[in-house]
Amino acid sequence: FIDRGLSPNLATVGMLVCGVLGSALQLVSPVAAVVGGLILVLYYLLDCVDGEVARWRQVEHARWGYYEYIFHFVVKPLVFAAVGITCWQQTGSVWMLGAAFSAAIATLWLKLFFAVPSLVFVGSVLRQGASGDRPYRQYLDDAAQRVAEQVSVSGDASSRPQAAGAREVFRLGFDRVTLRSLATNFDVGLALLVMVSAADLLLPSFDLLGLSGGSLRALWLCYYGLVLPLDFVDYVRSY
Repeated sequence: FIDRGLSPNLATVGMLVCGVLGSALQLVSPVAAVVGGLILVLYYLLDCVDGEVARWRQVEHARWGYYEYIFHFVVKPLVFAAVGITCWQQTGSVWMLGAAFSAAIATLWLKLFFAVPSLVFVGSVLRQGASGDRPYRQYLDDAAQRVAEQVSVSGDASSRPQAAGAREVFRLGFDRVTLRSLATNFDVGLALLVMVSAADLLLPSFDLLGLSGGSLRALWLCYYGLVLPLDFVDYVRSY
């Protein structure tokens, strides 16, 4: 994108197109499901690209950040819904739709769980004349004071204040944090969806929990339909 001079907005729109198209292909045929899974991986890559390109060119815009956020709310539940409908048609069990609904709702709620505090905070900071029981603006006042102190020392208004304390760099390792990240990450799930869809082309259907017409995609769906709600409940319990 950078070398060819492509706009990061193209990547943002592309992620929506890839997300919707990849989800729709899950409903067509087993071969189309594999192609759709690859397109969904491209959705993830474009999701990474748009922000990186925008920051590189220093053309970040709140509007397109908003669009990207909304596109996440569209694509993620759409993927689970499409796979759920396909597995329901194959097995005839409404439990597949239940697993899709469970995974989709948990994904949305978890995203809202982390987003809403930021929205409340920013909305309160931007609201002028915050009352005494909502002292959010003190954070802006503290930041302004730190900038003023930094400027008085350096004499350069463009300089940035130094961090108050050293911040430890977070690194993934062979531990429970990494395992949980891998086990619950939606984008890792997309890569797994490609693999199980490809494997379903080679493997015959089997009985799944007493249901005929089971597949690895159905197992994939049941896994996330169980794990993602537990992940959300644990975040609520912990934080």
